[in-house]
Amino acid sequence: MSNSVRQHTILKTLKKWSFGANSLAFLNNFLKLRKFRVQTNGILSTTKIQENGVTLGSPLSTTLFLVVINSIIEECTTPLKARLYADDLVVFGKGKKPKTIYDCLQRFLVKLQDWSSSTGLQISEDKNKCIRFCKRYKGNLPQLQPFGKSIQYVENIKFLGMILDHRQN
Repeated sequence: MSNSVRQHTILKTLKKWSFGANSLAFLNNFLKLRKFRVQTNGILSTTKIQENGVTLGSPLSTTLFLVVINSIIEECTTPLKARLYADDLVVFGKGKKPKTIYDCLQRFLVKLQDWSSSTGLQISEDKNKCIRFCKRYKGNLPQLQPFGKSIQYVENIKFLGMILDHRQN
């Protein structure tokens, strides 16, 4: 996911969490009054105002990024569950009818697309993969299509350094 989180999204989330007015004013100033310059080949650019995202390298940057990205978990509803580690998201479901799980996954992907648009965080489409762990159901599964692009089905996938294989059910 890219670091183009909308600054108002950070403040809106913190307000929802009942942050006090003074803390919100401080963070608003922290986010809004950021300026930067770039030097290339010894030439220094003019000063620009950072309009979006959080300043990289700032002690608050990681925390503010996580404030927004963690809100994606709220979009995941039963029978699906989601786990998030930094910006790596895994969504999974369990049920007797695979078609029901896939319908829920497709609805979640629509919510994910809306969430991405509203927060400014972009989903890396090329990293999306789907793996099925199922002993009984061997039929063809419908294509999951977030952002108008089909997700590739794989037989194994690496998540947080572990390789998960479709036969490990």
